[in-house]
Amino acid sequence: MLASSCFKKPIRGFVLGRFLTETSHFPAENALGTLPSQSLTPKVTLFGQTLARFVALIGLCLFTTASSYAEPRAYDLDVFKSETCGCCVGWIDHLEANGFNTAIHHPPNMSAVKERYDISTRYRSCHTGVSKDGFVFEGHVPAKFVKRFLANPPANAIGLAVPGMPVGSPGMEVEDKFMAYEVLVINRDGTSEVFAFVSNAAEQHE
Repeated sequence: MLASSCFKKPIRGFVLGRFLTETSHFPAENALGTLPSQSLTPKVTLFGQTLARFVALIGLCLFTTASSYAEPRAYDLDVFKSETCGCCVGWIDHLEANGFNTAIHHPPNMSAVKERYDISTRYRSCHTGVSKDGFVFEGHVPAKFVKRFLANPPANAIGLAVPGMPVGSPGMEVEDKFMAYEVLVINRDGTSEVFAFVSNAAEQHE
């Protein structure tokens, strides 16, 4: 009666099937109205083992679900800039506000840094960011596009660039002024293509 009232709806999986199979073979009551203790003990033990496995399975499911809501991944960038560059600091602040960890370097020769990472003069800006995988992010590239690139780097690409210093880009804010600009993918052969077109300030943010 207990089994039929508790399991009106079918439950899939081996746990219920095993439970019903095992309990259906419990010994009948003896003349005194009690179950033989020696026969019942193995069944109770077996049921306990089955229940333990079921609880462990539920725990695993809960752990997997919780993992899917873990903290967003951190992004690490080495940023090369001149010691006196103020807009570079503004870009770094923008990165850190969007989940990036930055290590700042002040090399004596920024041109040498850009040559080292194969950044052609037509793509250059005031600072250069480099990911732990060696991808470069030249100029005031919004953090959202850096993340998008790192999540799925295009084939043969070395990184992204925002040439020059567009007014209104991250770190180049001047009141409410804004200059539309392109975020370019830099390819290994020196060519480029448009990764994103930013037509207003709101498009720079997630």
